[in-house]
Amino acid sequence: MTGPEDGWTSASALLPLVGGVLLVAGFVAWEVRRRDAAMFDVRLLRVPSFTGAIVLSFVCRVVTFGVLPYLILWLSGMLGHSPLGTGLRLLAMTAFIMLVAPFSGLFLKLMPTRGVMALGTGITAVGLLTMARVGPDDSWLVMLPGLVLLGIGGAIAFPPLMGIAVGVVPAERAGMASGMTNTFFPLGTAAGVAAFGAVFSTRIDHDLDDARLAALHVPEGMRQQVRDAVAAGQFGHLERALPATAREPVLDAARSALTGGLATICAAAAVISLLAALVSWTLIRDRDELTAKEPADAPA
Repeated sequence: MTGPEDGWTSASALLPLVGGVLLVAGFVAWEVRRRDAAMFDVRLLRVPSFTGAIVLSFVCRVVTFGVLPYLILWLSGMLGHSPLGTGLRLLAMTAFIMLVAPFSGLFLKLMPTRGVMALGTGITAVGLLTMARVGPDDSWLVMLPGLVLLGIGGAIAFPPLMGIAVGVVPAERAGMASGMTNTFFPLGTAAGVAAFGAVFSTRIDHDLDDARLAALHVPEGMRQQVRDAVAAGQFGHLERALPATAREPVLDAARSALTGGLATICAAAAVISLLAALVSWTLIRDRDELTAKEPADAPA
């Protein structure tokens, strides 16, 4: 990801993006031509609920696993928790996933599928909004309510996804539908980490620009090193590298920059989660499970 460093109009940033778009377009065109022999039958996207399941598989990973690396940077790099301590604190999320997930079937009995998905993604959005309150002087406890809500939201939204995908396509396409949906899980993780990484580093570069660091008496040759150390959560290394006269003011600015970047990521992920709730309510339809398997509605 060279965009934040070289600029988004630079060749190093544009060429991979353009190349990726062309490869995706070529892949789709090839799969359309193969029709019944396709590995990824794009005709299944004609079923709105299947499209919704694909989109939600991608988005749910973007807003959860895409945020986690930067949350870990904050916990371990800035707050100084050990790997074990960081993992124990993240149990606030994973424990609630395990506690609530077994009851996901109950939600499906009480409300339509689209309501369950909208509820799960909506709770996730609220959790991310609470996490966006993080500031430079906060302990990990400021994230606790958000982590709990992320766990609850994920436990409600994730389990039905595969059932939606395979339940609204013809039986002979069920394996393909499962594979297509599973493909978008890691893609969502990778896209979330990359996109939020760009947001994170851009915010840090903005908050710790040359003018700000010059005012804090950071030598010109060290300024990029300071930004890189903050973006990597290397506060111990940064503290040792700084001159004694500039150490505390720069560390204060670094804490503000890192938490500002994390807050921006959480706010952006919350907006994406709210959009996912809207997608859930719009595309997921219980009647698709009844009609998609009828010969007249099967992909031609």
